[in-house]
Amino acid sequence: MPRNLSEGSHNLTVSATDPAGNTSAVSAPWTIVVDITPPAIPVLTSVVDDQPGITGNLVSGQLTNDATPTLNGRGEAGATINVYLDGNPASIGTTTVNSDGTWSFTPQTPLANGSHTFTLSATDPAGNSSAVSSGFVLTIDATPPAAPVIASVADNTAPVTGIVPTAARRTKPDNTLGYR
Repeated sequence: MPRNLSEGSHNLTVSATDPAGNTSAVSAPWTIVVDITPPAIPVLTSVVDDQPGITGNLVSGQLTNDATPTLNGRGEAGATINVYLDGNPASIGTTTVNSDGTWSFTPQTPLANGSHTFTLSATDPAGNSSAVSSGFVLTIDATPPAAPVIASVADNTAPVTGIVPTAARRTKPDNTLGYR
């Protein structure tokens, strides 16, 4: 048996020889695949905001109110995509590349408000890992603004002009103001 098998598919067979020199029939082949080539760096094809307000595809550096944006991409079929956040070496999750080379990932835990950088790597079924992708930056702002407060209302139409009192109301058919 060769010491170093080349990358690719190999059929191994064995036979036994006893001390008297008798040799058995050759075994059925055992197929092994040697894969030492890392997969290509996964490609992020889109990041989608599906949270009402403003929805659609996002670009790196954009502001979004979606704390769980969906990442879509391409990679080696069967590979595992590892998704990293903000330079942390532990992934926030994984997904498997479909047979057509596409994958999709949505964080299970909402991201905190602030700037975040997504990076990716791929690990093929043989355990080879790609380099880490370049970053995709999003700023999450999922906090709605405070409710506005009306401080005053000014009437600028004659015959009466000025600040309208808080308890003012329109009480007559001709829309004149009255107040209590």
